[in-house]
Amino acid sequence: MEAPDTSPTAAGAAPSASPPVDKNALREKVRELATVSGDLEMLTRQLARPQSTVQVNLLHERMEQLTRQQRSLVQHIAAQCPDAERRTQFEGLDKRLQSLRAEVQETRDPAVLEQHRAEIDPLVDAWARVFEDMVVHTLQG
Repeated sequence: MEAPDTSPTAAGAAPSASPPVDKNALREKVRELATVSGDLEMLTRQLARPQSTVQVNLLHERMEQLTRQQRSLVQHIAAQCPDAERRTQFEGLDKRLQSLRAEVQETRDPAVLEQHRAEIDPLVDAWARVFEDMVVHTLQG
């Protein structure tokens, strides 16, 4: 015979909500993300200028490091959103975007690259809108 369920929800209490979000900590993460993103943009502009091979390699290494940091911050911020539907939508867009990026890096066929570019731009726009919506929703919630 099974023991009776004595959890608060079984006793008629409402299920506990997810823990409250520390909005100040979230704002700090968003500021940090903005700084990292700005640094990445600056490095991208620097790579457009002619430089030595050593400088280019150093810039690429720094870009990879900042990209990992940016990705970690985005995932941390997205995980704070209390709306499961928004998180699921974001995760789906993120997964598809990462998949397309990997495909772009692997292919050398110009027709395939063009097809991926045409798909990536609107996908990035949707991804950014959903991420922004998640941040606003979380900070207002």
